[in-house]
Amino acid sequence: MRAPITDAVMERLDRLERQIRLWRAFGTLSVLVAALLLFMGLGPSGPPVVAAQRFVVVDGHGTPYASFGLAGDGRPMMELNDKNGTTRVMIGVLDGEPEVVLTSDEKTVRWTAR
Repeated sequence: MRAPITDAVMERLDRLERQIRLWRAFGTLSVLVAALLLFMGLGPSGPPVVAAQRFVVVDGHGTPYASFGLAGDGRPMMELNDKNGTTRVMIGVLDGEPEVVLTSDEKTVRWTAR
C-alpha cells in the first residue's frame, strides 16, 4: 500500500517543483523588465537632435529647391531655388547682420536688405 502513496507524493512534489521553477522564471523576467523600464526612463528626454552642416530639399529628379546650412565662409544661410535650380531668395547673416537677397531669372540681384 505504500507504493501508491509514494507515487502520488512524488507526482505532487514534481508538480510543485515545476510550479516553483515557473514562478522563479516569471519573477526573474519581471525584475528584468522593471529594470529595463527604469533605465529607459533615465535616459535624456526631449526630441532627438539631427546635426549636419547643410540640409538640401530636392525633388524626385534631384533638383535642389531649398537649402539650409553654412556658406563656404562659415556663415549661416538659407536659399530658395526655382524649378531650374537657380537661387531666387537668399537669407543669411553677413558680418553679424541679417541679409536678404532676391534675384531675377537672369541671376541678377533685384533687391537686397541688410
